Amino acid sequence: MKKKNTVKKILTSPINRWDEALPLGNGLTGALLWGGERTLLLSLDRGDLWDERRQPDGSDTDWNRERLEKIIRERDLASYEKIEDLHLNMLATKLPVGRLEITVNSRNKASKFILDLLSAKASVLDDRGKTMLKAFAAAGGEGIFIECGEAGTEIRIIPPDYNSQKTKADELFTYSPSRLGYEQGEVTEKKNFSFYIQKYAGGRFFAVLLKRIAARRWQLEILKADSGEEINRIIKEKVENKIRQSDYIQAERNHRNYWRKFYQRSWIDFDDPEITENYLTARYFLGSASRKGAPPMPLQGIWTADDGTLPPWRGDYHHDTNTELTYISYLASGDWENGENFFDHLCSQLDVYRDFARRFFRRPGIAVPGTTTLAGRELGGWPPYSFSPVTAAWLGAMFVRHYRYTRSAEFLHERAYPFVLAAAEFLESMLESDEDGKLHLRFSSSPEYLDNTFESYFEDFSNYDLTLTRELF
Repeated sequence: MKKKNTVKKILTSPINRWDEALPLGNGLTGALLWGGERTLLLSLDRGDLWDERRQPDGSDTDWNRERLEKIIRERDLASYEKIEDLHLNMLATKLPVGRLEITVNSRNKASKFILDLLSAKASVLDDRGKTMLKAFAAAGGEGIFIECGEAGTEIRIIPPDYNSQKTKADELFTYSPSRLGYEQGEVTEKKNFSFYIQKYAGGRFFAVLLKRIAARRWQLEILKADSGEEINRIIKEKVENKIRQSDYIQAERNHRNYWRKFYQRSWIDFDDPEITENYLTARYFLGSASRKGAPPMPLQGIWTADDGTLPPWRGDYHHDTNTELTYISYLASGDWENGENFFDHLCSQLDVYRDFARRFFRRPGIAVPGTTTLAGRELGGWPPYSFSPVTAAWLGAMFVRHYRYTRSAEFLHERAYPFVLAAAEFLESMLESDEDGKLHLRFSSSPEYLDNTFESYFEDFSNYDLTLTRELF
């Protein structure tokens, strides 16, 4: 097997959509590089920036399994729609952070956008083949570094417009930023640095800080704090602690070492350039968006939509296929640490899942909502998958798979067994025994099968529920 020196994704300019951009990330911080001609855009994201407000909360008298079963049995459409619509008034969402607008001082226009999958660096070339911009999300967590090819390049922080009324009629559950009720943050611009501070739910603050390192090099960080006083103190300390060229060189060295070790863990050459590129792209996404100590990947990973609205489907955690399939391949590729953050996240929320099992199902053990916030709280939606009783069973099977690959006794005893045991305690309490001596699950369903109709529920096991129940036990 001959490993190629470099594998690159090359897109021609312009890139006019955020979801066709070049993605950069280090687990916590993400960026999307796009744009064209002489104006380049770097859309920003931080994985743990969430508005967790849930209105109403899960204690609503109509929001429980017993009531749901009665409504299905009686085919009470008005009451069913009321349960479904409870989530519409919830404010909880992943937050947009804003973007950088980079105006290049050149007569030439952007021609190519290049993402080197092995070095995890992006660049933009002009129509003469000269570099206009380079960028990478430092693997050591130092932020995003930007190097401009032309002197005089201007970089501005463009904050998200939290007063915007914009929505997208063609996408479900995509809301306008104004519904959050935030007071619009301000941008402060100085000679060698600029920053934007935004207050968000719970009296917390986040900030985007851009600092000049040298004539054409910049460092960007996305910060968060529990108070205005704290965020201002952090910014002041970082501005006064000037980063040196040697710091940049060390950050680049750490970045290079991380990605070299990442790809050394495994490598497949499919003897077909397109298939190999697709495989490496998937590996690259995992290495960029999922890291130990950072939140696991939600719907859009660390690349939240940048189109003037809040993220589609709130940028949440869908546990009815999305998270499971996002993390389905890391074991075969040997990227075990990149998968462990998902289990760290789930184990940290066992008390939240016990509370959900008690409130909605009135059962012991743990139940994981089909759609959740970063904190693990239920968001609702279509009841067949939002309130499925087997979600924790699928996640529990993933714990077991991880153990079977890693053979970590510590992982088995401290994380896998407690989660699986609590999931089994809950699901066992949901099963009913018939005269045939077999256990059954009433009002069973399969995610999004027959959409959100009464016909999507079955008097006995669906294949989905049966498979996951057998797998758990």
